[in-house]
Parts: sequence; C-alpha cells; structure tokens
Amino acid sequence: MPNFVPDDGTGNEQLVVIGEAPGRNENRERRPFVGAAGHRLLDWMNPVGLKRTDAYWTNVYPYQPLANKIETVPRATLSPFIDDLHERLARLTDPIVIVPTGNTALRALTNFAYFPWEPKKRGPAKHKITVPGIFNHRGSIYSYTDLSDRVIKVIPTIHPAATFRAPKMEKRCILDWRRIAEDLRFRELRLPKRTYYVPKTMDELHGHKDLLLSKTDAGCWPLVIDAEWLPGGFTLCGASVSHLIGLLPFLRLSSIGAVKPTPTKHGKSSRSYARATSRSAYSMVIATPMCSSASTRSPFVTINGTHWRCTTC
Repeated sequence: MPNFVPDDGTGNEQLVVIGEAPGRNENRERRPFVGAAGHRLLDWMNPVGLKRTDAYWTNVYPYQPLANKIETVPRATLSPFIDDLHERLARLTDPIVIVPTGNTALRALTNFAYFPWEPKKRGPAKHKITVPGIFNHRGSIYSYTDLSDRVIKVIPTIHPAATFRAPKMEKRCILDWRRIAEDLRFRELRLPKRTYYVPKTMDELHGHKDLLLSKTDAGCWPLVIDAEWLPGGFTLCGASVSHLIGLLPFLRLSSIGAVKPTPTKHGKSSRSYARATSRSAYSMVIATPMCSSASTRSPFVTINGTHWRCTTC
C-alpha cells in the first residue's frame, strides 16, 4: 500500500507547483518532488532566483500510482482528489502563479489538455484531431479562478521527468521558468495584444500585405509561415513578421496548384517528408501577392517549424 504524500509548504507561498502523482522517492520520504525530477526542477528554478522554500508543492493524486503512471488510476478514484485540489488551492493565502506540470495537472485547472480517461483524438471519425497537450500549452499564460473567486495566473510546463526521456525538452523548460520567475513579480495578467488580419479575397490579401509589413521596423525581419491542409489540398495559411501581428488568409489555396507531398514518395524518412512539405508550403505562399515582396525583405523563412534561407535576399 503506497504512503499518503501530503503537500509541502506553509500555505503562504506565492508560487504553487502541481505535479501529477508522487514517485518512488516521494512515496518513501512522504514529500512531493524530492526525487530526480524534483532535483532537476530545482536546477531550473535556482538560476532564476527561486528556491524550494519559495514554492508550495502538491500533487493532483497524493499516492504513488501503479508503475508510476497516472493513467493507471481509475477515474472514480482520481476525481475526488481533483475536487480536493481545488479546495486546497482556495485555502492558500495569496498565490500569484500556479505551475501545473503535465496534462493531468493542467486539465484539473483549465479546459486545456486532457485527463487520462479522455480521448486524445476527438471529432468526426474521418477528421479526428489530436487534442493539444502539455507540450503545446507549456509556457503559455492562462488564468484559474479558485473557489474563493480569486483569479490566479497559470503557467504550465513539462514535468521534469519527461526531460529524462526527451532531453531536448529541457531548453524549453528553462525558458518556461524564466517566464514564471518574471510573472511572479506582478499579480495581474499581462498578455500581449495581437492584431490579426483575416482577408477573404485575394484583393484584400494584397491590400493587407503592405499594412502588415509597414508595422515592422526597417531592415530584414524573419517571415514565419504556417500552412494547414486537409484532404483535397491546402486550406489556409498564416504569415507573420512579428509576434504581435499576423496575416491569416482563410482561403482554399489548392486552386493555385499547391499539393501536399505524400509520405510514399519520400520513403520512411520523416525528415525528408518534412522538408518536402515545407518546400511545397513555401512554393504555395510565395505565389500569393503577400509573400512575393515579403520574401525579398526577410533573411530567412520559417515554414511549419522548418527554417529556410531565402535565395532572393
């Protein structure tokens, strides 16, 4: 029978860290985040001026689950502890930032991510979409209203245990903790105010192009493009030269000849397939009035996460 692992903290801390469930070391010492994952978490916190005593530590489920997997805990067992988590958060004196680590912790506070019993893919049978998880929401700034009607900032991040399996994720976690430390300095939500232009015709797209580029400073800026496709061809793409302004042409772009490459043409290499889709997206976007001039201004282009350098610059 696993031990009950209580919360660790005085209740007066302004930072709250929520895990999913205790591990072997936590079960033995009856304290949350004292194992290898906890030590790695402190490695990210200490450089930004945070100590263990600066945070209130808790878990959604206070017992070590079978095989250390929260997915093994039945819904009927986990649900009462989720309700208890809300009550415990309401008893805290003055929290400013809550940091949920993992999908279960984030889902317990918000409508984002998913519980273990919820499907990861939802929608019609032929067009199911994957529900974004913690890797998509990490570093974002959300809000949580507790049972006392206090609005508290929520900044989710990846559970440190995940970085042992995927070391590349550690860099993102370090960036998340820089943001967390910065947001602890003030109470209010300071979200960036973004402007989106959504043209419905090619003429509107051409008109917004000059407006979009006029918002940037002089000199070369990176052009970021994201293209989406469904069966039948490309459906829309978005472009931006700033994190505060973007152009979203919601047009069916297959009419200009953009065709998504098929995996069978590129063997089993995901890298080859990713490069092919990026080239196809770039060919599609530069065919529009917006990007024919923007590409000469930008020293490089990011398309669906892949970086390319413009030969025209």
